[in-house]
Amino acid sequence: MFDEAQIPAVREVIRELTDVSLVRYDEPLPTRKKAFPGSDDTVSMNAVLQDILARHLGLSQSEAAAGLSHVACHTDRWLRGALLSGQAERTWELAQHATALVGHIRSTRTADGYTALLMGNLAAFHHAHGQYDAAHSLLELELEWLGRAEDPDEGLAAQAHTLLAHLAQLRKQADAGPHVAAHLRPVLFYLRQLDAQPPEPVANLAAEASRILQMRLRDQPDPALAQLLEDFRALTDVLPTKTTQAVKDLLAVQDLLEQREAECAEHTATAALARSTDPWSAATADLKRLLVEALVLQDKWEQADAALSDFLPYAGPRTLYGFALHHLVHNVGCHCAWTWVTQGEQRAVELLGRLLEETGIAENPALETATDEARFILLQVVHDSWRAMNGNSQYGGFLEQMSRLNDKTFTEPYDPDSVWERIYSGLTPRLSAVMGETVHRNYQEEGDAFLATSLPSLDRDPAVKDAYATARCHAVLSLSTDPVYGGLAGHSTIDLLLPEARKFLPGPKAVVILQPHKMVGATSPDTGKSIELQVHRACDKGLRRLVGPQPTLISPQHLTLVLTGQQLTLEHDDGTVIARATVRASSQWRQAARTRHSAVVYFGYGFELHHSPTHRRLMASPTELGHHINSASDNGLLAAGLVSVRIQPTPSVQHRPPATARQQPRRSTRARRKKPHR
Repeated sequence: MFDEAQIPAVREVIRELTDVSLVRYDEPLPTRKKAFPGSDDTVSMNAVLQDILARHLGLSQSEAAAGLSHVACHTDRWLRGALLSGQAERTWELAQHATALVGHIRSTRTADGYTALLMGNLAAFHHAHGQYDAAHSLLELELEWLGRAEDPDEGLAAQAHTLLAHLAQLRKQADAGPHVAAHLRPVLFYLRQLDAQPPEPVANLAAEASRILQMRLRDQPDPALAQLLEDFRALTDVLPTKTTQAVKDLLAVQDLLEQREAECAEHTATAALARSTDPWSAATADLKRLLVEALVLQDKWEQADAALSDFLPYAGPRTLYGFALHHLVHNVGCHCAWTWVTQGEQRAVELLGRLLEETGIAENPALETATDEARFILLQVVHDSWRAMNGNSQYGGFLEQMSRLNDKTFTEPYDPDSVWERIYSGLTPRLSAVMGETVHRNYQEEGDAFLATSLPSLDRDPAVKDAYATARCHAVLSLSTDPVYGGLAGHSTIDLLLPEARKFLPGPKAVVILQPHKMVGATSPDTGKSIELQVHRACDKGLRRLVGPQPTLISPQHLTLVLTGQQLTLEHDDGTVIARATVRASSQWRQAARTRHSAVVYFGYGFELHHSPTHRRLMASPTELGHHINSASDNGLLAAGLVSVRIQPTPSVQHRPPATARQQPRRSTRARRKKPHR
């Protein structure tokens, strides 16, 4: 090992070695900024040649051990520096060298402080990278090596125990609590018996242990761990470091998010980031991902998108922030998927796409539990299905991904009420809604194109003018609890995904079926396709055609169902009257409409309202009714929506007093009249 500052001729040594092909210059180490020219140069030697030289030199066991200890010291210094400065690519390259070196150390059983320290920092690399099994093995080996060392470093042992406690917590196994306690009790004992202020990495252990215990207690209460947490919190007050405040801020933001105080969490995270002095610390990365989470919980999609961009420097397939990246995609991705499945919010699924595609999570998911794989597959399925529905990918991709979920569960033990199960259950209805919206939009665009050329002639058509002016319709009013019409009330996303919320909903739904008195159609001479003009106008004003086996109802913002006495009208805010009907609304229907402020409205054909015997026969046969509705839907003749309702009082009739009876003139009076003299 040569130090170029002490041996300026080291370059000459390397030149001689390259001249005889013993070594060659390799790729320079990745770095953000070179300390000086050539500081990142590397050389490599063929593995076979290394073995030959080792045999040729014939080093003794003690000489080899001394050399390995010396190399371990320098390698650890480089690796630790890259870790602390967050240089993922540089750390990755150095970790490969460190891994090979640890192999030699194990084979020669070179146990001292330098080799144990290298194992610990290599374990820290794997821990940061999300490779938890490799980290666990190295930490156990480090503790074994420290036990063999002549003068073991208790501070290194305490750091190893703290990392092992975190790994036990990440696994979320049933027996994790005792393992966490077993690793952290020696750390507490060591910190308590310190006389002077320890180095910062050791002083930080109290704050790190507090964070691990608090996460564990969120998962499962444990009186022994709660007492251990109090003991470590007391130590953080007497061993303050810059990390102590960062961990306190982090825990405060997490508590606010768990209490659904997303706006307060946003402000707290923003303030903590403004105080942060180390941009590449794990705490800073965690604060930035929690800020994204706080923003999406408030549906602040544009701000969340910008916050995600701010987090991306910590991401990538070789990230050193595997924990933060995993929980960012897991938590934010879950909310994005839920929001899209339940509300169809496109900005949510677009943000989900950025999470999956720009963070490198697929190459290094840092899985913590057996159920994590299924959850991440589901997030990919949600995004891929949205892309397929929008024509940006093939259906086969997400169907293949979805088939991987057949033998998996999202919780252990299985919980049918978990948000992940509900996202999975709600995916098919959402895809049906997207497909219905696409078909509806195509119907409208084709109709608009036809009307753009035919409107002048249609406006002069008496039948069209009369249909638009009168808007007369047959009508049926019912309730979702009605045994005949109840099935027409449909299901909302709340019904499907939050069935337990039904008991909090305000009673039955009001249902209205409207069928125009006369069908008014027009056929395009170019395409031969026909449209029903009244249905097309209703959809243009906000209703949506019913499409597919599980059609969804939208809530048009500018339509209102107005009931005044026995007169029912479906009106648009611009004054257009889409439907008029004379109805008899029961008190129960009025109460349901008032309570929910809305009604499920069907407008179009398929119910045969114009012929009562046929309509009654259809309603008595769900199968035949289904055929009629499907036929009308397939032909674009039936639209629907969840429309707001306004019930107005019946106009009062002003009562005038009855007219007095007209008095006929008396005959005597007439008789007394005299004709005027001429």
